[in-house]
Amino acid sequence: MANNLSVGKLQAALASATNEVTVAAANINFDFALVKCEAPPEYQPLGQALTTHRKVEAEGGSQHVTARRLGALFDGLCPKTPNLISAFGKRATETSTEAVVNRPANPTGNWIFSDYIGIDSTSLWAAATSSKAALPVYLLACMLARLWSDAEATSLWVEIVAERRRDIAHRYQNGEELPFASAAAATQQEITRDQLAKWDASARSWLRTVDAVQAKQKKQFELIAENINIAVQAETRPYESIIPAWIEALQSMEKLICGEPLAVKNGSVLLGISAWHIYPNMIVFGKGGEKLIDMNDPLVHSGGVMSLGLSDSRASRGIYWSLSLSNHKFYGGPVHKTTELHQDRSRLTFSEFRMAVLGMILKKWQVPRLETSVALRFLLQIVSSLPHEVGRNSDRWIEVAIDFIMHYFENEDIAESPISLGRRRSEFILSPANDFDRPFFGLTEVSTLVNNLASFESRIKLLRRLAPRVANIGQFESYIAFRDNEGVWFLATVFPARVEKNKERRHCRWVNENCEWQPEWWQPGDEGPLREQLEVSAFTKNGTIITMHGRDRQDRDLIFLFGDADSAAVFVTDRGPTTVNLLVPPALHYDDITWCIHLNLLLPARMKSLAKDCGGYILEFLADLGLATEIYTSKSMEGATISSQILTAPSKIHPRSWITSEDGSTREHGVGIAPWGTLALIAYFETGIFMESLMEFHILGLSVGDSIYVPSKVRLALIIL
Repeated sequence: MANNLSVGKLQAALASATNEVTVAAANINFDFALVKCEAPPEYQPLGQALTTHRKVEAEGGSQHVTARRLGALFDGLCPKTPNLISAFGKRATETSTEAVVNRPANPTGNWIFSDYIGIDSTSLWAAATSSKAALPVYLLACMLARLWSDAEATSLWVEIVAERRRDIAHRYQNGEELPFASAAAATQQEITRDQLAKWDASARSWLRTVDAVQAKQKKQFELIAENINIAVQAETRPYESIIPAWIEALQSMEKLICGEPLAVKNGSVLLGISAWHIYPNMIVFGKGGEKLIDMNDPLVHSGGVMSLGLSDSRASRGIYWSLSLSNHKFYGGPVHKTTELHQDRSRLTFSEFRMAVLGMILKKWQVPRLETSVALRFLLQIVSSLPHEVGRNSDRWIEVAIDFIMHYFENEDIAESPISLGRRRSEFILSPANDFDRPFFGLTEVSTLVNNLASFESRIKLLRRLAPRVANIGQFESYIAFRDNEGVWFLATVFPARVEKNKERRHCRWVNENCEWQPEWWQPGDEGPLREQLEVSAFTKNGTIITMHGRDRQDRDLIFLFGDADSAAVFVTDRGPTTVNLLVPPALHYDDITWCIHLNLLLPARMKSLAKDCGGYILEFLADLGLATEIYTSKSMEGATISSQILTAPSKIHPRSWITSEDGSTREHGVGIAPWGTLALIAYFETGIFMESLMEFHILGLSVGDSIYVPSKVRLALIIL
């Protein structure tokens, strides 16, 4: 209450002032819309890139008033940084020029959305044309928009504006000198939440535009930032944290641009670099010593080198900021929030999204990071060999998997970051509660692979390939027990044996003495029923134990070692507990499965069936992505990006519910996507929010970020009108 009275006293005092600030200036109801300045030379081209509507809004509308009032309110808080302001203007002009060249042309001047075509630098142009003090405040807007969500950033603006007004009132009470503009801004009607939200939204839109133009430099900087563990500020009270962070970022960047080296002490300047897209050279210190990262930014003097230390990437949080948001909710106490600057908060291209999906699958399957490329090449061999019909919905997952993996190898040099992001966000692919993840559809499990081979001959070949990897197996008597197509069990050697004196070692097979017929599959040769050479009259298989019945009436047991006990497996003599201690079943390698595929031991149709049985939910997810890919690929080519925030919760991409034919029924081929479904997917990718209610309304279009999406039929109709 006292602060409000102070503001009232300040207003009354200023209204009756008799010093040089008299006449109109003494009227505290100063109209900020009347004040317009010429933009600095570096910013002049920005005005030419704006549509007429946006330019009018920036030079005399509500955005101009907001920029002018914020500039006046915070005037005097931050140091003068002319070189930074100039460099930011040059980068903005460079961005706007390139963005205009790369953006699709306006189809017609009479289009209903013509006023909103092109880049949205409304708040930046408003700041440039309102006052010199407004441009540093716009830089603060970029900092907050970079790290906080729109709702959170707006809440922070509300809080720091209110606190700044209280600070001015307090200074007045203490008799301090105040700039008239600051006093006027403090005593006028408060800047509304809606005005601050629009101010933030425009800055946020501008960030997306620059991110796209500066994508390479941004990605290079993010790779460094992800391996840093540093807070922007330790203070959690918004005003006491945001203002010092802003001031320090301004001062630090001014020094770097002028060629003065800098050692990073907190994350303020790093956040400034990310938000302002001005990249100094860096020296990073890590376990491997120091390394110079040359960013080659012409806006920064070569002497402006920033030094920083890297942390253990497994423990690093990146650049983070913890604040207590008092105005985030209408009811209740302050909300403590922590946010981090790394790729999890960045926007993704559709290319990066595809690679992130692969990272999620590898994480589900517990594939080590160092095996990423090998594992994906192996997966590509599997899915490439599966029979499928192009365009068939049930086979769509195969096409998507091949496309995504091929895309990874085409962009392997930049794949590490999105793959790592996917590994961190594997919960995007929701696993059923009653299911568990079986890597590569169970093919890397010996029992599953053996059971799914084409024939018992194939199983024998694989078991003999794997057996030499078992240490100490030569100390044991070992056999392969296998079942033929008739369900009859036979024995075979694991290793070549010398069954006759002075003869070469060779493989042998034995038919059970109780079997009164010679199997049709046997042909005289190296392997045949040679029970005469063994002192065995018969054998009995009972689950994982085989009992050999000797002619001397002495029985001995063989126990299961590895394979599939129901189709073919390696058994060894049982020596009690020492057997388990001495013999460790072999592990399958990727090469073993590809060997089976190349020799046709593993039939493609069987692999496809196995994939559906063991990886159903992943297959469904990939099939859904296939439909999403059809919708979004063309959009991504036009610059559309994806909010990485969608990865923080299970996927809501279920476009099969959007598939309709002309008669409204779903079908296997030639499907169509309902217009509302396309808009729902775009809204989800852009914002992370799935708007299922779109189907209930007649939606003309969708405006989000720096883009407007309109169904092609509606757009054509609007152009004709």
